[in-house]
Amino acid sequence: MADVFISHLEWTGAATGPTRDPATFSRDLNVSVDAITLPMSSAPSYRGDPLRANPEQLFVAALSACQALTYLVLAAKNQIAVVDYTTMPKGDWSS
Repeated sequence: MADVFISHLEWTGAATGPTRDPATFSRDLNVSVDAITLPMSSAPSYRGDPLRANPEQLFVAALSACQALTYLVLAAKNQIAVVDYTTMPKGDWSS
C-alpha cells in the first residue's frame, strides 16, 4: 500500500482585500502538515513576504532532503559509516 501525504493550505488574504488587482492582493498563506503550520508566501520577486517560506524554497529543500536520505540509507545498507552530511542546494529559475 502506498503512503498518502496530505497537507492543508489556507489563504485568508481577503481580509486585506480581494483578488481584484494582481499587484496588491495578499500572497500570504498557511500550509499545515499534521500539527505543523508553516507560514508561506510567494517569492519576494512575485510580491511575496520575504519573512515567509515560499514554494520554490520548499521545492529545493524537498529535493535536497530526498537526495540526502537516499544517500544515507544506501550508505547504511552498505555499512558505510557516515558521520556528517551537509549540502547547500540552489534552485535557479532566472533563465
